[in-house]
Amino acid sequence: MFMNYINYYLIKAHLIFIFLIFSFIIIHTNSIKAQVTKANPTSFFNVEDTVCVDEYINVVYTGNASPSANYFWDFGDAIVLSGNSQGPYIIQWSTSGMKKISLYVYDNFIYSDTTEHVIYVDKVYSGISPLGATTVCRGDTVTLFAFTCTNCNYQWFYNGVAIPDEVNPIYKATLSGEYNLITTNLNTGCSVMAQPVTITIGEKNFPIDFSGNAQFITSPPYAVAFNNLTLNSYKYNFTWVFGDGNDSLCNNTPIFYIYKYAGLYDISLIAEDKITGCRDTLTKNGYIYCINGPSNPCDLSVKIHSNINYPTCPEDTVILTAISSNALHFQWTLNGQIIPNDTNYICYATDKGYYQVLVSDNSCSVVSEPFIVNRIPVVKPIILSEGNIRSCTLDTMILFTPVLANYVTANWSNSCNSYQNYITQSGFYSVYVTDINGCVTASDPFPVNASIAEPPQICIILVDSSLNKNRIIWDTPNDISLINSFNVYKLSPVNGGYNLLASLPNYIREYVDYSSSPQVHSDIYRISVTDTCNIESLMSDFHRTTHLNVSPASPKGYSLTWDHYQGFPFYKYYIYRGFSYNNMLLLDSIAYNPLIYTYTDTTSISTPLYYMISAVKPGCPCVGGNSLKNMSGPYSQSLSNVIDNIAYIDTSLYSYGINTITLHNNNIKIYPNPSNAEIFVNISKIEYTEDVVLDMLDLQGRIMLSKQLKERVSRININNLQKGLYIIRIKSINQIYTTKLVKN
Repeated sequence: MFMNYINYYLIKAHLIFIFLIFSFIIIHTNSIKAQVTKANPTSFFNVEDTVCVDEYINVVYTGNASPSANYFWDFGDAIVLSGNSQGPYIIQWSTSGMKKISLYVYDNFIYSDTTEHVIYVDKVYSGISPLGATTVCRGDTVTLFAFTCTNCNYQWFYNGVAIPDEVNPIYKATLSGEYNLITTNLNTGCSVMAQPVTITIGEKNFPIDFSGNAQFITSPPYAVAFNNLTLNSYKYNFTWVFGDGNDSLCNNTPIFYIYKYAGLYDISLIAEDKITGCRDTLTKNGYIYCINGPSNPCDLSVKIHSNINYPTCPEDTVILTAISSNALHFQWTLNGQIIPNDTNYICYATDKGYYQVLVSDNSCSVVSEPFIVNRIPVVKPIILSEGNIRSCTLDTMILFTPVLANYVTANWSNSCNSYQNYITQSGFYSVYVTDINGCVTASDPFPVNASIAEPPQICIILVDSSLNKNRIIWDTPNDISLINSFNVYKLSPVNGGYNLLASLPNYIREYVDYSSSPQVHSDIYRISVTDTCNIESLMSDFHRTTHLNVSPASPKGYSLTWDHYQGFPFYKYYIYRGFSYNNMLLLDSIAYNPLIYTYTDTTSISTPLYYMISAVKPGCPCVGGNSLKNMSGPYSQSLSNVIDNIAYIDTSLYSYGINTITLHNNNIKIYPNPSNAEIFVNISKIEYTEDVVLDMLDLQGRIMLSKQLKERVSRININNLQKGLYIIRIKSINQIYTTKLVKN
């Protein structure tokens, strides 16, 4: 019995042991199953390594996470067109460069590793630049240049159809129509189509014909009626050339002409298409024969000499000189059209075409043979950009000019000598390309603003009559918190650059330029801001002050001349006159006209008078402010300097038969003023050395004439200058003197 109990408990213990072992196995097995079920999620996905800008790209998830997991995608600057959570996604990039996509997953309380793919996004630039005009005449060609790239292929199209075998970056178009181009990068397979270019080929063989009612005339008067027999003559402008040195632009028919002298005359009729500008000429040699009359006594002859005798770049100066020993008068023409005011023996040929000069004395005139001036056509470069400069970073923006097949070098305004320019600062950037002909062509300026703040705008500039200095007032920016300081700049008349006058705290809204001399000349100002990242913005638009001058008028009164105010539109100038600086009354007003800058006060008052003009700002007045006073203004008009009429007559120069006008506070004398032919410059009151130089500048600051003054009184010919207002600048050993001159 006892042994039975022992066996029973032994068996029971054995069973319990087996049960425990079996339970352990089950639990362990379940644990293993649980671990398999909860394996780490993966973040794998597929995407192409190289794609094109604006191409639709598929991003496909290939990991093991469940659809209900959390998916953390980072597509960078890609545009997501469709897709969410696990995906798939359709994306695209609008910019080129190296891009990155990353993903990590959160599933069953477990984070995956991060998977990243780097993708190269290629952008092919396709563009067409015509060399010269796109409207030419029959027989001429238009050379089309493609933007070039490394290992690229080109396919030209005409009216939407591929042109066989035209796969080079240069194409010569000979037919009217629309031309296009597809550029393909052979490394990436990316392609893009350019904007089309329309070419117009005009006819050049016109149905010109004419007749004369008499061809053989036996006695004076040698009168001829010429009839224009050209078909569809309304399509053309005509020039008659009568063979005796005279011509006519009259389009009437018949046209009557009387020859003065016996002779054999070649008659030409030139037709110019009103739309295309193409020209054709019919010449009938010896068509008019006049006999039994007086012979031409004119012994004048003329030839044209040029400093350049080959096709020139557009920026080259071509000087044409009329060589004629006895001529007294000159008149230049371009393509048969009179060039206004070009009546000197020298002509500066700025346009292409054929030039002639008519020379005459008191009895006769002759016309030179045509002189052809050719200009090499050039392609103006353009500037494209990649990327942006983000606020308060050291980002770099890439500016580049697409390369054409005829480009040799590229140079930027910031001294970069490459087709690509890496930019980190605000400013206006230009590129200058040199082509295979050695011609240099500049692009339009490209603005880059690296600052988080936009530049404010100048509201008004005026001459402060109490200080006799220029006062600048600017607008309040929308977000002043982005600005550390305002920077005031003034244009230098010496080098044409802007000099920094002051950097002012962000609570100041106006500035007085104590270095200004409004009695002497006008000034041009701009402002910028420096933001809280210490980066300077672009400059504002410029404003230019009004500078007033006064001189005696003929037969009485005083002539007022001024520089136009620039910076805002206005409608009238208001002219003030008074007997003192602080007692000015409205005299008159005149409508603004960019070509009018003079006014004559026909007064007989002989006592000293003071003048001032103003331009009224439309809209709201300008209100400034600074640390010393809360508010100044409001300023509703830009005031010029106040100037008096004090002048005197220099009797020491009566031998020239002219009056000398000396302006108040000036030590130089320019007379006569206004003048139409020549001036005299008296510098006897300034410190004289042999280095005294006179420059005559136009209102854009360009030097139109320069002369070393070797005598106390110098005589200067200004016949070649156009009518208008000029600044005369005389530089001595330690002073610069300025005044104004009106050329009639």
